[in-house]
Amino acid sequence: MKTKIPQFILPMLVVVFAIATAFNTNASASSKKAAVLVTGYIQHIGAEEPCEQSNDCATSGVTFCRVGQVATNPRLWDKNANDQCVIPLYKPAQ
Repeated sequence: MKTKIPQFILPMLVVVFAIATAFNTNASASSKKAAVLVTGYIQHIGAEEPCEQSNDCATSGVTFCRVGQVATNPRLWDKNANDQCVIPLYKPAQ
């Protein structure tokens, strides 16, 4: 009886360790590619220079990216193929 318990428990521990490691590896790989940082631009409609460079923002998220990340400051945008600041950007994750 004493030899059957370790023969059963050791393989089970190996399987549990392998499964836990697989889940941990998958989770950390997906969190690293969450969002890409790009330069955010302040939109000046009708100005000679319609886009003024500001701070970095993320391409995806929930909260809009703003100058200095202050809620009352202007929103920041990314440029499209025509150099117009029209693509919304989001606050980068901390």
